[in-house]
Amino acid sequence: MRQYCLDIFYWLGLRYFVWVKPIIKKGIYYYQTYRIKLAFQDLFTQPDRECGEAYLKRWYFWATHCRLQPMIEAAKTIKRHWEGVLSWFNSCISNGLLEGTNNLLHAGEAKARGYRNKANFITVSYLIASNLDFGLPT
Repeated sequence: MRQYCLDIFYWLGLRYFVWVKPIIKKGIYYYQTYRIKLAFQDLFTQPDRECGEAYLKRWYFWATHCRLQPMIEAAKTIKRHWEGVLSWFNSCISNGLLEGTNNLLHAGEAKARGYRNKANFITVSYLIASNLDFGLPT
């Protein structure tokens, strides 16, 4: 399958050289959704909260006027959590570690096909999340 190098310029003033498989054949909507996603990721490269808020306002206007209903709903969700998104500039903390631990716990629960009671699940959760090395032979 052939790939294309696209030099993308859009109104936010950002420039991307992106290798895109011929996703454009499936419609311009995939392409526009991809551009909006990339633009949102650039929010976290802004130098401070004021620049980030101005950038987010421009992004929100663009996302709500794109005529793609799923993207409009995503933009409205971000609008509902506006202060939480902008609080990243104060703390620079993400919830990636929490999501990874949650994934480990769900995998442990699926492997056991459920637990008899909550106390057993809590005990196994501590064992999974603590990364203890018991020195057992494998």
